Amino acid sequence: SLQNAGQALLINNFQDVRENNQLTSWSTGKSFLSIIIGIAQDQGFLGIDDKASQYLNEWIGDDRENISIRNLLNMRSGLEKFDGGNGGNFFGNDSHLDVCLDAALIDEIDYSFDYNNCNSMLLGEIVERATGQNFKSYADTYLFSPLQINATWWTDQAGNYVTYCCVDMTQAEYASFGKMLLNKGNGIVSEAYINE
Repeated sequence: SLQNAGQALLINNFQDVRENNQLTSWSTGKSFLSIIIGIAQDQGFLGIDDKASQYLNEWIGDDRENISIRNLLNMRSGLEKFDGGNGGNFFGNDSHLDVCLDAALIDEIDYSFDYNNCNSMLLGEIVERATGQNFKSYADTYLFSPLQINATWWTDQAGNYVTYCCVDMTQAEYASFGKMLLNKGNGIVSEAYINE
């Protein structure tokens, strides 16, 4: 319990939230996305040191061509960040993916950390293109179903999954994901990926 964990100050945040109510992850969705990337790597669909342009052919031949999947995961891509909010705000655009695919390189790749929602939005598209599967279907099959999680993942107006945030699930389902991480992947994702 929160009381036993010394977190009594947080109890009010959870008052009147029923056990089966779905709650929105907001940017914690990036943690789910990261594990999905790890699963895809474990299955041989991609490697985190692959160039993102191997999957995002829109970047071939320009200055973004050498951004790696690892750079995107580590928020070290050098891509421009759109104004508003900590990670940049493009929520009003119909296609969050198109906005991010068009983002310019404004800093040296791997030079500095910059928390940028576009990095994670692009990773969701890389999963789709690398696996040849719908992002949510892939996540359901290899992450959520084994954990008995019935997640809802938001989409933008164009139907792209908003992979930088916005997964809805119950408190118990979040706990199930956390327990899997504590158990070093629990056979869902490799311990090597968890450790890295």
